[in-house]
Amino acid sequence: MKGTHLVRVTKSQGGLPLPLRGVNAETLHLTEPLEVAGDTETLYLCLDGEIVLDYALEFVHLRPLETFTVAQAHKLSPVASAIVLRIKLEG
Repeated sequence: MKGTHLVRVTKSQGGLPLPLRGVNAETLHLTEPLEVAGDTETLYLCLDGEIVLDYALEFVHLRPLETFTVAQAHKLSPVASAIVLRIKLEG
């Protein structure tokens, strides 16, 4: 993974799993909303573009290099197109 430009590779491949011990990490190229069911604690880091994260009756608007952690069902909606790093804690 040394020297990998995550945004460029994700745009060309649509996503990229990252080999990190103890967590499930991947990049996502979002062009349409994505609903995520479950209660796994998940951290999102917006790498490119903007996303709106809807959970419960609230929402968070993430811009590049902003993060948010959620531990319940949620929906990710890109503003046009976005690249995000998703890290799920394995437990």
